[in-house]
Amino acid sequence: MVLALVFVAAMLVVLNNTIATSRRQVVDLIARQVGEQDITITRMDTSPDPFIDVERTTALLRSAHPRIDAVYPRFQAAIEVDSGPTQPSSAGPGNATLIARDPEMDDLGTVDIQEGDYDLSGNRVVILRNTADAYDLKVGDEILLSYVLPVPRDVGETQAENLSVNRISRRFVISGIALQNGLGSDIQNGILADIASVQDWLDMPGRAERLVVALDQAVYNTVDVQTSVFRVRRIAEDLQAALGEQAESFEFDITKAETLDGADLAFSMLQTMTMVYGFLSMGVVGLLVYSLINANVDDRR
Repeated sequence: MVLALVFVAAMLVVLNNTIATSRRQVVDLIARQVGEQDITITRMDTSPDPFIDVERTTALLRSAHPRIDAVYPRFQAAIEVDSGPTQPSSAGPGNATLIARDPEMDDLGTVDIQEGDYDLSGNRVVILRNTADAYDLKVGDEILLSYVLPVPRDVGETQAENLSVNRISRRFVISGIALQNGLGSDIQNGILADIASVQDWLDMPGRAERLVVALDQAVYNTVDVQTSVFRVRRIAEDLQAALGEQAESFEFDITKAETLDGADLAFSMLQTMTMVYGFLSMGVVGLLVYSLINANVDDRR
């Protein structure tokens, strides 16, 4: 009987931990697909200034809510890639996604180096495996990257076509080839760079294309997925309020929470199955304890 009761207590602990682990696994799986950042802040395409003052805006955001763990500046944009005349590629010039961040501070996402080194110092970049295969690039090659500065859109109008664009180009050396998880939504064709190098390249010191916000992961520690999503939305609203009047020129993206909201049904099914398994186990042990008690009473009689 003592062993049976201990088993019941252990099953209750295991059941609770299994539900919590399942919740964390769902959140981690979504983060690997859409990015580990909880909130992404960018300028609206109608804003006359498409870039963000990092120091000033970060200070406002950090003080907006106690659940904010970190705020990191990034550049994430489509760029033009050309291997140049020194290493002509059979694929020719093409496009890729630039992801520039501070490799020392920004610890969101993972980078798995396949070849070379994870060296982003100076004019060095790391390219993703699909990019290397698509443009026939290898470690040590020199590539020409061209950043097209965004053109603001007039309010109430669609973006005009055939605009003269302002390209800023610079040559970089490939220091490594890697795979990434958790840096952005399905980014397979990409180039990783140091944000300081990109700021120098674009002559934009102290500025970034976006800010990514990491929240305390306890935000997601709820039985009801809807509650977690609601918490993230309320925090985003607090961030918006902290920016004051200039908040109208910013866009707030909570793709991670919205995707988690979409996975509510699958998580509910998994949670229900886990709870049913736990109740069945406790029911069987309960019947065993009941039988043992009855057998003991009959023996004493």
